[in-house]
Amino acid sequence: MKKIIIYRNRKIVQENKNIDDSLLLTGKTIVGDGTTAQLTAMLTGIAEKDQPEARRSESSSDTVDKWRWIFRDFEQKGYATLFSEDSPHFASFNYRLHGFRDPPTDHFARPFWLEAENIIQKYCIGGRAAHNVALEYLLSFLRAYKDKPKFSFISHGVISHQDLNPIGYVDDDLKSVLQTMENENLLKNTMLIIFGDHGIRFSGMRKTIQGKLEERLPFISITLPEWFKEKYPDLYSNLVHNSKILTTPFDVYATFRHILSYPGYPASEITTGQSLFSKIDGGNRTCENAGVEEHWCPCLNLEEISTDEPLIKELAEFVVKYMNNLMFQNSQLKKLCQTLVLKEINNAFRDMPSEEMQFFAESKRDEECDSCGLLFGEKSTNTLHGDTLYQLQFTTSPNEGVYEASVRTKRGVPSLAGDVSRINAYGDQPYCIAEKFPLLRKYCYCYRKPAK
Repeated sequence: MKKIIIYRNRKIVQENKNIDDSLLLTGKTIVGDGTTAQLTAMLTGIAEKDQPEARRSESSSDTVDKWRWIFRDFEQKGYATLFSEDSPHFASFNYRLHGFRDPPTDHFARPFWLEAENIIQKYCIGGRAAHNVALEYLLSFLRAYKDKPKFSFISHGVISHQDLNPIGYVDDDLKSVLQTMENENLLKNTMLIIFGDHGIRFSGMRKTIQGKLEERLPFISITLPEWFKEKYPDLYSNLVHNSKILTTPFDVYATFRHILSYPGYPASEITTGQSLFSKIDGGNRTCENAGVEEHWCPCLNLEEISTDEPLIKELAEFVVKYMNNLMFQNSQLKKLCQTLVLKEINNAFRDMPSEEMQFFAESKRDEECDSCGLLFGEKSTNTLHGDTLYQLQFTTSPNEGVYEASVRTKRGVPSLAGDVSRINAYGDQPYCIAEKFPLLRKYCYCYRKPAK
């Protein structure tokens, strides 16, 4: 790949679909609190707590120059490099940390943004939108090194740091720049990554489970040129597979290293994360082995809930109705099988995050890093009841059948997730349809007993 472009905009949130030829990593999660944790993992492959001490508050600390920056690896392979991050006072490696002593890339925009900070008013520098200045800087970089491989990281967070809504101002301008890149063939040999570092961290919504999940599941898309899919179908197929399972910024770092070492894999140098171009075993991928601590983990687990909740009865009735409708699609069966009714709900479970996540309030400073300590508070408000997965076990009459079903709700509308299982023996209950309708045996309770 001759060009790697990484464009970060704070608080872009995830949508569960693909856009044109771009792949969305729908399971991409965060690995710590705030921007620094995500960018450290993505650009060095090492968590902040495991880096050489660089906190301003520590007397023995130093700059971040000693960290394992991916920029340097690309430079060694002949790439021109660029790093631009607006909001210099709150910059990822300068607000709490000492920042860089020496520029980490060939083109380092921090001196410009330090001066620009003095004149920025309402997201503008003079008569130009600040985000457009950053995007035009990227364009000029790409044009200046047409025949040389390039690695660029462009980030701006000023426009959405205090308020999520102004991010919409960027939409048309970003689209225009991407169209310009395409028209000038600047994307022909390019991997383009557009991502948000995290979702909303402070608000009333953040106190809900939905809000916490959105914080932990920010947007990220990866766009590759058409020729890549044809030349490396296995690598692309692996990326498609990985787009639907749990991934992290550590995996993005491993992907960069894989690009540089291809066809070899830098296994000995990757301690956390796995290249997105290699197939990640979704069955064995957990937050723990992906480098995600439990309180950040967005994965859902079945949590037992009361069978007295009104919604649970509605869902059980929905499944019983489905079973009856399935039986009586054939009008002949209405004369043979009895209508089933809900007798009792035995137990119910709902997909919910871990208790650590539900009670997590914020991070705090400890001996490892400024955001490694944990503060827990009240349990988050449950905003998932109308949009999650339920597992029900219930009994019906008159057949005394015990069934188990998974029901997914979306905006309160239920749908069956998979088949309905009968977990007790039906014996000779369906004798009247057993041979002709074998798939309905677990539901049918014949009107008359078989003759002896």
